Amino acid sequence: MKKTKILSLVVVLVIALTVVLAACQPAAPTGDALADVKTAGKADIDNYAKNFTESDYTADGWTTLQKAVTDGKAAVDAATTAADVFTAVNNAKSAMDKVAKAPVSTQTYVSYGLVHGQGYVGKATVTIDANGVVTAAALDEACLPTYVTAADPVEGFTVADEVESHGAKVTKNFYKTVKFGGYTATYDVATHTYLIDGLPMLDRFASIVYARAWFESANTDSVVVVSDDKTEDGDVMNSATLLKTQNGYWGEPTAPALGWEENAVATSAFFVENYEAFVPAFYQNGPGNLFYGHSANGQPWFWNGVNTGATWTDMEDYITLLVVAYAQPSQSFAYGLVHGKGYVGEATIVRTQQGVIVSAGLEEACLPTYIAAEAAIVDVTTTDTAYPSHGSEVTKHFYTTVKFGGNTFTYSTTEHDYVMEGTTLKAWLEDEANAMVYFLSVSNDQVAIVNAEGEDDFTVMTSAKLLKSQNGYWSTPSGSQLGWKTNVEKTVEYVMNNGFVQDEFTTDNKVGNVFVDENGVSTGATWTDFNDYYQLLKKAYETQVSIGSFDYYIEAWKSHYGVQVAVTVEDGVITGLTMFNDAVTGWRQITPSFDPNGTYAAAQAEFIESLIGLSVEEVLDMPASFTVTSGTRVPSGSEGGVEAVGGNEIMTGATQSEARLLLAIWRALGYLNA
Repeated sequence: MKKTKILSLVVVLVIALTVVLAACQPAAPTGDALADVKTAGKADIDNYAKNFTESDYTADGWTTLQKAVTDGKAAVDAATTAADVFTAVNNAKSAMDKVAKAPVSTQTYVSYGLVHGQGYVGKATVTIDANGVVTAAALDEACLPTYVTAADPVEGFTVADEVESHGAKVTKNFYKTVKFGGYTATYDVATHTYLIDGLPMLDRFASIVYARAWFESANTDSVVVVSDDKTEDGDVMNSATLLKTQNGYWGEPTAPALGWEENAVATSAFFVENYEAFVPAFYQNGPGNLFYGHSANGQPWFWNGVNTGATWTDMEDYITLLVVAYAQPSQSFAYGLVHGKGYVGEATIVRTQQGVIVSAGLEEACLPTYIAAEAAIVDVTTTDTAYPSHGSEVTKHFYTTVKFGGNTFTYSTTEHDYVMEGTTLKAWLEDEANAMVYFLSVSNDQVAIVNAEGEDDFTVMTSAKLLKSQNGYWSTPSGSQLGWKTNVEKTVEYVMNNGFVQDEFTTDNKVGNVFVDENGVSTGATWTDFNDYYQLLKKAYETQVSIGSFDYYIEAWKSHYGVQVAVTVEDGVITGLTMFNDAVTGWRQITPSFDPNGTYAAAQAEFIESLIGLSVEEVLDMPASFTVTSGTRVPSGSEGGVEAVGGNEIMTGATQSEARLLLAIWRALGYLNA
């Protein structure tokens, strides 16, 4: 009530000021009348100042604006006439208006990928301002190496091949060897395509790493063709011949179809105008279910009743690139004890940079105590006659020794748990890093028991027996309660629809076997420990830890090589990197006899440390590849067994080892498919 009275007084005083200034009176107000005019004038300045927001200005700009308010009110106080008050108020407003706002910062996001029937590498660029608003978008495409051929054979540079082109057989002179971005593409007549590190070009370009390398090499005129005698020519494949924005591709369309450039502009403009509604629909329905109206005669595509303005056949490809560039979806993981701290859970969240959850998932690994022998086995099991189980004491024959991730735990009948150096397994798993090691060991089938011969046996505690999604855990629910799989689906569905607005959930209230939080929120799930799973998913949403691996088997050496990593990224910068040991993965990072002096091992830690603080873009710029047939790395700048990555000599004596590490990182970051 008091505020209303004050506001009414201000309105009256403002009216009084207007009346006084407008009236043609021979004498200026004095005394109380002038004081009332001044009060109204200063209130007018304060009200006008409310139109300005501090976040729109730099610190200096905001200080200047506040000074305009202070100086204006001081001028009002010093005024001797109503006209002077009027002038002071207008001057203050003008001074506020003249303070320049801070320049709106923008961020540009880019995505690369195969488009147009997987025949070209596209690039989408989306510009977002400080308020998260898309202000611009653009598309470009780079033709593949097969697009540029020689009219006549060029000795040492080209090879002739009969290929199918638009339904007809033609002979073309393809350049034998093409180098770009640290990679080498070699034309293969048998498959009628270029091979990059042993795989067909299109398989490689399915990964953003390779697609990006090809496009940017073309864009910067750094693609070279190479002759048999190693002569390089950088004038054959360049931006003018490869980029559609420059080479005149589809420049003269037949109406009503638009040309390439007009379609790119129309598609980009459509995205800018409709992205807020379009992007959620894209993730919910997929690009192939969003458009209609296009036909072979060049009619435009429609979305949700809106004419996109584009007529090209592969509209979905280009929109996908734009959506990915805008959303920058990333996958993150979290690990921890759930369900009464009796199991290790893994939560997976895929979210856009705007915080929209694209997908979510839950998995659980049972602890080693989940698997016991039916009868005692000499030198293999330990019998616990008082094992607590659902409120009763039972007898179970647990495997005495369990190994995983380089750790050895022994069963204790006193602790009723596995113990390592005085620490129980459940206590050890309270650390998320340890929980992650255990879960990944289970996933990779690298949990072993020690058999009677003292050997590690990996056939007892396998992923098929320990992962709940595989071992049939709670597959037949009772009554109206849901089973494990359906509870996972209901929990994930709740999170997808509602995010993480709740701090936590309780399980005190239950309606129709569906748990209801104390705030009246029904999740649809019926498992008792809903909050455990909810908190684990929330942790995955709030953290940025991604898991990736790269492995392969070399028949000649009868060995499986590979690396698995956990990468933490904050604001586009790598802030954490863990490489799991061979005991977790079951693969070899390196053959022990290959590194007798520990050269690789010593350099490995230094190399990993050198990646911390680098941007994702910088890591993607490090060439890392090897041929599929031999596993031998073929990096840029490699000489005499000294491997060079990004110009830095690292891991002396190693061949493909650091390449596997980088490839695993790229997979973790979501940039490597093939």
